Amino acid sequence: HHWHYSQPQRQRRRRLSENPSSETNNRDNHELFDVVTALEIIEHVPDPTSLLRSAVSLLRPDGILFVSTINRTWKSYGMAIVAAEYISGKVPVGTHDWNRFWSPDEVERMVCDVEHGGDSGSGGATGHEEKYVMKQVGLSGMVIQPPFVNLKWSLDPLDTDVNWIGAYQKQRVR
Repeated sequence: HHWHYSQPQRQRRRRLSENPSSETNNRDNHELFDVVTALEIIEHVPDPTSLLRSAVSLLRPDGILFVSTINRTWKSYGMAIVAAEYISGKVPVGTHDWNRFWSPDEVERMVCDVEHGGDSGSGGATGHEEKYVMKQVGLSGMVIQPPFVNLKWSLDPLDTDVNWIGAYQKQRVR
């Protein structure tokens, strides 16, 4: 499947990739979204907390951030590194570093342990800025089904040992 971007979309993507903090840190000058995703990326970046906070800054009130990554367990080491990189060759050797895998609790702290100022449109003129917190509203494991060669996946809220996805909502502080 190929994604086609208009010229303005390509220019915006290029600006964000060249300097991701330039737009995300300027609350008066960026578009807000109902949904933002950070899927299978935080285990590959040097500062995942900064990336996730930038993602949160792009959310409208009540917006949802989806984050998926790999948990740091012995099972994930066996599946994501030994099996995927060395045995099956599905992923190039060296793609993953087990020390950069993140548990659901660690990601929840990165996303939710900060109070955020808001862009609800009502605070600017009065000098009163609404405050928001992020709350985890969903968590599920993403489990590969045997036979593994088919790469058939399903969601399992009871098995976050390897791949998992969390949903975090931007909620007004009352």
